[in-house]
Amino acid sequence: MKKIVLGISVLLMLVQNIFAYTDEQYDKWIKEEKNPLTKHTLMCENESVNHIDYGSPQICIDSANLYKKQKKLSTDEQKNYGEAYYNAGIIYTFGKENKNYKKAFDMFLSAYKVKYNKRESDVMHKLGAFYRFGLGVEQNKILAYKYYLEAAKMGNKDSQNALDSLCKESPWACK
Repeated sequence: MKKIVLGISVLLMLVQNIFAYTDEQYDKWIKEEKNPLTKHTLMCENESVNHIDYGSPQICIDSANLYKKQKKLSTDEQKNYGEAYYNAGIIYTFGKENKNYKKAFDMFLSAYKVKYNKRESDVMHKLGAFYRFGLGVEQNKILAYKYYLEAAKMGNKDSQNALDSLCKESPWACK
């Protein structure tokens, strides 16, 4: 199981680094940004992409809390609100200094509850994996199946593969 989690974390970090902007680019955007919500969003993204090993999930949690205080959020702000929880979960999952599966699970669950669209299937996939392997939460393959199935219906290929694997290893969970 540890090999699977390690393999997934290496793959995720490689994919994130392919699409990542540099620290310098984020610093420029953050310095130029006037909107405090957007500024915090950029700081959070930078932490989860460029500083995942030693980044602070608190920056992302603070960003989510700023969005939470707003009376009305635009569609983009709603997406950024959920993204902040998602990024905190990524740091707690894959960071070296702040690894904490329980907190990561809580962040992914918070992102799921926001019901945003930007990474909705990724959040459901991660919740499925956490339930499947009992990472930070009691293992529950029936709930793993539920979240994987939801994400697969949205076109998440990783969840479809996870469903196939889960149903082979634990067919009782997939009924």
